[in-house]
Amino acid sequence: MVLLTSMWSKDRKIRSTEWQLVVLRTAATLDAPYEWDVNEPVARIFGMTDAQFAALRDVGNKLPENLFTERQQLIGLFIDQLSGKNKVDLETMEKMKANFSVEEIMELFYTHGVYSFLARMMNSCRIDFDPPIPGLDDMLRKVNAAAIEKEKQY
Repeated sequence: MVLLTSMWSKDRKIRSTEWQLVVLRTAATLDAPYEWDVNEPVARIFGMTDAQFAALRDVGNKLPENLFTERQQLIGLFIDQLSGKNKVDLETMEKMKANFSVEEIMELFYTHGVYSFLARMMNSCRIDFDPPIPGLDDMLRKVNAAAIEKEKQY
């Protein structure tokens, strides 16, 4: 839990929506339904739409430009390559360096790595789905209030 808590640092360099994109695309590419189920409500409070969720689940296809920014599309490609080939190709890394700081790129690697581990562990342990949590949306909004406000600045 300490590892996961560290990922919620207020000093994180990547945007909250980008962090959620990494988590959900990782869950989709690794077929990790529990990981998706737990993180979709968080992504919703940051404004992700049903159309974006459908596109994130559409593994094997690039994220569409009508739903995602250029930066988000690049993150999708980055995650697809890490999940599928276990490395990012040189062309994609060059695009990453042109659009992200070194710290942001490392956070993307780290986030994917942690959630890849969790996906594999959850799938292997066959973790049961949680029952609905009454008031979850309000709780998530309260806990993430500062991050939600920061996201509005982008």
